[in-house]
Order: sequence, then structure tokens, then C-alpha cells
Amino acid sequence: MNIKRALSGIAAVTVLSAAPAAVFAQTATPDGPVVLTHVQVSQPYSVGNGEARVPGSIDLSFRNTHNVVATDVLFVVRGDEKNPIYIDDAGTFSPGVDIRRTLADESPANGQSVAVERVTFADGTEWINHIGFIPAPQALRDAS
Repeated sequence: MNIKRALSGIAAVTVLSAAPAAVFAQTATPDGPVVLTHVQVSQPYSVGNGEARVPGSIDLSFRNTHNVVATDVLFVVRGDEKNPIYIDDAGTFSPGVDIRRTLADESPANGQSVAVERVTFADGTEWINHIGFIPAPQALRDAS
């Protein structure tokens, strides 16, 4: 039984070593309502004689830890601080559900980091990184 496990592990390493080089991104996960659970940045590579090019990508997983459905998550990818890339993902992100996305990354680089920049919820509230929760616009009008 242990020999089978060891052989399957060796086979997995062999298969993975044949894959294109990947850069594991640093994951910035502040104390927010959406948590990144996995981030991997893959470098672009050429196939054949360099005629076909496979673009780079960001493979990420996240989970809404808040008790309200999220409807929009804005990610920021930083590698070059002067030119961050923003990726807006709209949908229905229920609490406690793992969401996995593979997104195009035209300029992957070593040391890239991915963070959740902003989250919008179905009740109209927003969470903004480094600011926290902001009430829904209606709640602000009602308070005045």
C-alpha cells in the first residue's frame, strides 16, 4: 500500500515537472469579508516552433465569509506598483462557498500579489480594503 502511494506521488511530480513554469503569487488577505484561499500565477509560454502562444493566467479561489451574498468582487494584482491590474468579477457569491476562477494575465511577473480591493453585497453595502464596511446608499440617505 505504501509503495503504491509513493509511486503515485512520483508520477504526480513527474507530470507537474513537465508543466509550464508557474510563479506562486503572494496572497494579501486582509481581515475582510472575502478571503483568498488559493492564488497561482502561470507564465505565458510558446507551443511548437513558437507559432502558438499560450497567455499567462491567474488561478485563484476565494470564499465569501460574510453573512450576505456578494455580487461583485474587485481584485487588484500588483507586480509593478505603478501599474496595478484590476479584475472585476460580478456574480452571485454565496456565504461559505468556494469560488474558483482562472483569469487572463497578460504580464505575469515574479513577486506578483493579489488582494481583494472591494466587495459589493446584495444589500447594497460595500467593503473597501483599508476602509472597511460602507453602508448602502439608501441607509446613508435615511440617516440624514
